[in-house]
Amino acid sequence: MSYQKIISEITLQDTQFRLNPPVQDPTIIESAFNLELPTELIDFYKEANGIVEILNEAIIGDLIWSVERLIRENQAFRTTPEFEDWLFIADAGNGDNFGYAIHENSIQSTDLYVWDHEDDSKTWVAPNLEAFVIGWTSGEIKI
Repeated sequence: MSYQKIISEITLQDTQFRLNPPVQDPTIIESAFNLELPTELIDFYKEANGIVEILNEAIIGDLIWSVERLIRENQAFRTTPEFEDWLFIADAGNGDNFGYAIHENSIQSTDLYVWDHEDDSKTWVAPNLEAFVIGWTSGEIKI
């Protein structure tokens, strides 16, 4: 299913979501981190360079980070060795981040996890990116 269709079906009072224009070459993420990405993430960035959240016509955050923000945020996290096995793609707005687990320079599963910044725990939240977008915006995913 296309993300344009997914976000068009989300109905929240006063909140809307908008896809940024697509990325020409989403493999720049792979190059930046010497990492093999899941096909679903590459396909997402070919469709959109992130999803922004809009409340009463003002952008209030990112549902999914742009490629530029993803690279910037993950480079900052990777200054600490315990984050080298994670690729974060979104945040909850409270300091917690959502991302994929990395094993041997590859994201081998489409499962998404939330990292809790207060206790450093990582908890599974969705089986794939599409389920994450639907679950987070619907309130099914709670942290």
